[in-house]
Amino acid sequence: MNFNLSYTAQIQKAADQIFPRFAQSIFLQYRGSATSTLAHQFLAKGNFYLPGIFKTNSLVIDAAYQLRDTAKQYFFTNSFPFSRGYNDVDYPRMWKLGANYHFHLWHPDWGFANIVYFLRIRANAFYDYTNVKSLRFNTNIPLRSYGAEIYFDTRWWNQQPITFGVRYSRLIDNEREGLQPNQFEVILPVTILY
Repeated sequence: MNFNLSYTAQIQKAADQIFPRFAQSIFLQYRGSATSTLAHQFLAKGNFYLPGIFKTNSLVIDAAYQLRDTAKQYFFTNSFPFSRGYNDVDYPRMWKLGANYHFHLWHPDWGFANIVYFLRIRANAFYDYTNVKSLRFNTNIPLRSYGAEIYFDTRWWNQQPITFGVRYSRLIDNEREGLQPNQFEVILPVTILY
């Protein structure tokens, strides 16, 4: 069984704004077994959009909480928004707080042969704090990161809007996961595949 509840509210935004000056988005999900198998998972996520220093900038605060059973009879896919740069892990209790500051870098207004048109280049400075809890060992493990992202807002064949980018994450608690402290990623939208 899969039950979802979603709520979104926002004020109008101008074309130059990255996000609305005020908005909120909340998502709740409960997954459970319809048979005698013991399995359940609850996820709550929220994004809160606030005005930045300049009219086109945005401060986005995100939060999430997930809990699941420990019977190990069935595992649901993990939709938890983990701290950037870390590999996803699945603990019985996880929560996250994040702060993002989005701002413009450049408006190139430039295209190439009616194939791709670059609308704007923007950046995001972020800080993520995720805490995972092991019930077996009764331990809390912090996984923190900070970094920056650069996004390219484009329009392909004068029709399809596609945003892609690159991300640098500096892992504060990298020793725990055995990762290098500097992580680089390419950000591609899921919609590019269909």
